[in-house]
Amino acid sequence: MIAGAVTRLARTGLRRGVRQGSRPWLVIGMTATALRLVRHFAARQEETVFRAELKPGAGVEIRALEPEPRGRRARRARRAAAARGH
Repeated sequence: MIAGAVTRLARTGLRRGVRQGSRPWLVIGMTATALRLVRHFAARQEETVFRAELKPGAGVEIRALEPEPRGRRARRARRAAAARGH
């Protein structure tokens, strides 16, 4: 929902800023476009961990890895473990 609003602001701002010569709309459009680019490049990329060709009748088991904890407590725990040499 927010992504749609940012996209609309970028499009409208650039259109009104360039076509109609409105500097405030141009600034809004450029800011919204920059925000979209930052979100695009900061997005997590999926990683292929394993790839194999399956033969007829072969089975597959898919398991998810537990995400690494984030936040202040997790950082402190990692620092403490590194200081202990673990």
